[in-house]
Amino acid sequence: MLWGQYIERAVRGKKKSASEIERIGSKFILPRFGDRLADTITRSEVTLLVEDITYRDPERPTPRAGLGVHQQLSSFFTWAMPKLEKLPGNPCRDAGRPPHPKARDRFLSNAEIRIFWHACDVLEWPFGPGFQLLLLTGQRRGELFDASRSEFDGDTWVIPAARAKNGKAHIVPLSKVARALIDALPSMEGSVKLFPVAGNPDGSVNGFSKGHPRLLREMGKLMKVEAVDHFILHDLRRTLATGMQRLGVPMPVTEAVLNHISGSRSGIAGVYQRYDYQRDKREALELWSAELELIVGHPLTLNIGAKPE
Repeated sequence: MLWGQYIERAVRGKKKSASEIERIGSKFILPRFGDRLADTITRSEVTLLVEDITYRDPERPTPRAGLGVHQQLSSFFTWAMPKLEKLPGNPCRDAGRPPHPKARDRFLSNAEIRIFWHACDVLEWPFGPGFQLLLLTGQRRGELFDASRSEFDGDTWVIPAARAKNGKAHIVPLSKVARALIDALPSMEGSVKLFPVAGNPDGSVNGFSKGHPRLLREMGKLMKVEAVDHFILHDLRRTLATGMQRLGVPMPVTEAVLNHISGSRSGIAGVYQRYDYQRDKREALELWSAELELIVGHPLTLNIGAKPE
């Protein structure tokens, strides 16, 4: 199958997003086109696939998901075109796709942060402590949940370049609360993963499509409302950044915490500015941890819950 060749020859070991590309292929592309010859797929069929993914829930469209599928399918056809004599051109080129969504500006209010923390205690392992760590550290979901224990050394977490979104190794100083939470996470015999999958020591937990909605439901129960104002896990990074801004943390330090190569750390400034902000990042993350304790109203609880077998 040509998609399998593409994954083996052009994706695995060559692209940082290999696991995400394979996930998109398995979940969206192969169920629709897996039994088809690549040179028989038309742009109207690509359009229909992207629309089906984008508007699965008409009340809550997911244009990023549709755009992601379109992008990966287009990359596949770009790679495959030299092998497809009958196909006149990349069918994704003129296929319909949703417009790029507006930049998000959602962050959690102090009241929402307090409820979020308690809802995570209800969730227990793995998503409860995992989501709390996302808020404490400001790192990306994939960088945390796919982490190996070898990346952690005392109060420091080093995300290797191969797993960092921008391809640059990232040092994350751990606040006392974050370190205590990580130290309390259960380990599984034979697995090096921070969040291992029971029965699969080489795998990391997934299931966010169920874990995140459950978080929102638990928050709704605690807030006594039918539905929480929707947010995604990536918005926790913006919540940290907004909180640090409120606490007076300089923007370059916040960007360094988030491993952003943008704003004050991009372009010519980034070439000549080599200061790594390690001490500043540690102070900022401890300050943020203390702020979270004030918001939650008491020392941050660590309810790890059920352990993997």
